[in-house]
Amino acid sequence: MANRICRSCGKEFEQYENLAPAKRCPSCIDLEQRRDSIAIRRVCLMQFPSLEISIVPGVWEQVKHRKEDFPSYKVEIAGKNLPGSTPFAKGKIVLRSRFPYKPGAVVKARVMEAVHTDRHSGKPMTRRYLALDDRTAKTASAPILCYWIIGDSETHIEDRSFWSVKAYSDKPKNPCETIAMLAVIDEKHTVSLFDDTTKISFP
Repeated sequence: MANRICRSCGKEFEQYENLAPAKRCPSCIDLEQRRDSIAIRRVCLMQFPSLEISIVPGVWEQVKHRKEDFPSYKVEIAGKNLPGSTPFAKGKIVLRSRFPYKPGAVVKARVMEAVHTDRHSGKPMTRRYLALDDRTAKTASAPILCYWIIGDSETHIEDRSFWSVKAYSDKPKNPCETIAMLAVIDEKHTVSLFDDTTKISFP
């Protein structure tokens, strides 16, 4: 992490990525792109020095940027977009990266928490996402990034992962509910799916 000075507003901000110095802060980038919410601050909650990507949960979408800003990509899986979604859908899985990594890549990663304000109401919002950084060497203890979509109401989740996030198509425990789940796991920090007769643990 390094402290930078924004060339637009002159305020100091933190840059977590190991890249050339960023020229503008996240708030000014959000304002220039007229996004519905504006970043106030970002905090790193957890770091993974080495993380193997077993699956990318969606299609990488390039985020709009100026020439002086670094290009970036994102994958978003919202509960409202899952199969069988209802007005009660909730949650969003967000993956952000400077590169559109493919399965098999080993990277440094961070769990980030970002506080935003709504452009119109001024109401604060807190979001969490997984940020993928530079490629790195795979270590013997490197955890794995995994993704599941569970559409069977009889299937239950036992979550002992390092970190996870879920999106829901409906109210929890509704028979028609679909659950999407992204998690960082290893042999000790597992995710298990089970019903009355079968239990499968990952990895």
